[in-house]
Amino acid sequence: MVDPGPNNVAPDVTGAIPPQTLGAGRDVTVELSQYFSDPGGDALTYHANSSDPVVAGVTVSLSQLTVVAISPGVGQVTVTARDGLGGEARQTFDVVVCVPIPDDALHWWTADGTGADRIGEANATLMNGASYVPGLVTSNNGQAFSFDGVDAIGLVPDVPTLNPTGPFSVMAWARPGPHPTPNGAVIGKGHPWSESWVLDTHRNRWRAVIRSSGGSSVSVYGSTIESGAWSHVAMRWDGRILALYVDGQLDGAAPINTIHVNDGPVGIGARSESGFQDHELDLEFAGEVDEVMFFGRALGEEEIRAVFATSTSGVCGG
Repeated sequence: MVDPGPNNVAPDVTGAIPPQTLGAGRDVTVELSQYFSDPGGDALTYHANSSDPVVAGVTVSLSQLTVVAISPGVGQVTVTARDGLGGEARQTFDVVVCVPIPDDALHWWTADGTGADRIGEANATLMNGASYVPGLVTSNNGQAFSFDGVDAIGLVPDVPTLNPTGPFSVMAWARPGPHPTPNGAVIGKGHPWSESWVLDTHRNRWRAVIRSSGGSSVSVYGSTIESGAWSHVAMRWDGRILALYVDGQLDGAAPINTIHVNDGPVGIGARSESGFQDHELDLEFAGEVDEVMFFGRALGEEEIRAVFATSTSGVCGG
């Protein structure tokens, strides 16, 4: 705050301007008089600047601030209120510019302090020490699921939409811990030897799995996992080809034209515990999982890359 001089009292900050999350091309107007006042009754003028004009632009008209979302990313807007006599007050708030979630999203577990399904009705129950920690994506509460690699799991009940018979896609951000298990499920439907679909790590590599209606499974292996580093992993099945994407790039593909349907639950951070003894197959993920999404169609490559490119800003919608 600038020294207002002996004959004036500086403006006050009367409330914190809340963070703003909005999609690219959208704008939001903030009435600044709600957040500043002048004890002496002087008229205030307002000025604003953006820390990253590529992410968000700002304009001020009288007491109204307009924030325009330009491109995905995270920035800050600083607002200064001046009374014309040398006094001023200033505050800064975050702006997150996200991209819309792709169409046909059926389930979305943001992990932002809750296991709730933001779109569907398949909430995850955290069990055996699974918890929340700071995540990669900063929108909402900016948290992620955390799993110990021993027996922690987010358990999701069986629902018809998680039992696809045709094209679907699954994606998530995942960060193996400093001592990752070589085999650990990011998310999977059904227990081993009777799974429907799985996105996991296996032999220290990212992997996508589909079991056919005849009982045989197809595994697509990708790149080697990197402990302590976030990766965006996605699997898509168009009814003919199972494809694995890591950080927005195709990392492997294999043909399979049917899928096994089962009534087992979905496990986030581990294969579901129904049907086998804990520790028997060592399929628990050690690390963090964030922004898990399930779609009722095979996403296009550009859509997968667009979600990956959002990085910390995440997607908006739901």
